[in-house]
Amino acid sequence: MIVAMPEEVLEKIIKRVIGIGVKKKEIDIGEKPAYISMNEASKRYGRVIVEGWIKAGVVKRYKDNKRSNSRIRISVLELEAAACCNNLYTGLKEVSKCDVDIINQERMSQFKDIEL
Repeated sequence: MIVAMPEEVLEKIIKRVIGIGVKKKEIDIGEKPAYISMNEASKRYGRVIVEGWIKAGVVKRYKDNKRSNSRIRISVLELEAAACCNNLYTGLKEVSKCDVDIINQERMSQFKDIEL
């Protein structure tokens, strides 16, 4: 499948993926933690957003043990990937936003005639 997108969007994707790669390297060499607490994730991204990602299955919760009061941790890389996908639209120039809207409308029109 070929997907048309504005150059600005492609540049933004590349920069964010490079950033995720840098975080992975930092985690692999032990400079940064691989998991953060739910509270820390909520501070960085917002509680409602993180809970939405969990509910959608984009981000998983990891418990320290099986007890009901154990701490919940979330993968930093999963959070970064979710944030990358979620925030592509923000910060774009108006022309790029219009291009993205047009592309999304064209993609949705492909599915208009399908019955569920």
